[in-house]
Amino acid sequence: MNDFRVSTEIHPPFTVINVYGELDIATEPELRRRVEGILDHPTARLLFDLSDVEFLDSTGLQIIFDTYVRLGRGHRVAVCGLSPRVKKVFDALGLSDEIDIYADCADAFSHPDGGLT
Repeated sequence: MNDFRVSTEIHPPFTVINVYGELDIATEPELRRRVEGILDHPTARLLFDLSDVEFLDSTGLQIIFDTYVRLGRGHRVAVCGLSPRVKKVFDALGLSDEIDIYADCADAFSHPDGGLT
């Protein structure tokens, strides 16, 4: 298993969740714990930065979608840094129509009120 890490930073209005390595069934619990900790405190918007994700399976997608649903849908959850392969999965599952997708963090920061897919 590759090194998996999660870090967070505040960049108003976002709380950025930086994910590194492989996000799969083995690493999902760590990310879920981190997200749950963030959801315990009010935040304007969550941005999952997946720029450094080498692999993402359905459990990783499920965390993002569960967070999106829990926060009431809308523009409260966004993602950035999707590889072409991961973007195809988002498209195939219809998540691109639901969750704001940005090219990178800078793009997200320049559109703080809603995303461009």
